[in-house]
Amino acid sequence: MHVDQGPNCNSLASGAITISSNPTQGPNIPIPDGYEVLIKAKDGNTGTCYIETSNSTSTTKFALLAGEFVTLSVTNLNLIWFSDTVSTDVIMYLVEQRS
Repeated sequence: MHVDQGPNCNSLASGAITISSNPTQGPNIPIPDGYEVLIKAKDGNTGTCYIETSNSTSTTKFALLAGEFVTLSVTNLNLIWFSDTVSTDVIMYLVEQRS
């Protein structure tokens, strides 16, 4: 998602991560300045997905139910950790890229 004025990106990075109750770190994908990552809990998930800032068992988590999404302005997707109440749920991500 483009946040402010700048050149258009010419490619996309996307993927899906199967998550569990143990926090899983996002992949090493740089996010260009002025852009955000779109994170979505897959339609059909049955648990609650959580976005976290570390792999600790912190109680400070952002919850996403099936079909919900959030955009975040971070420099790399690996700064975000994910966990879930069901071990088969999936988080999807989409990031515009400059090559």
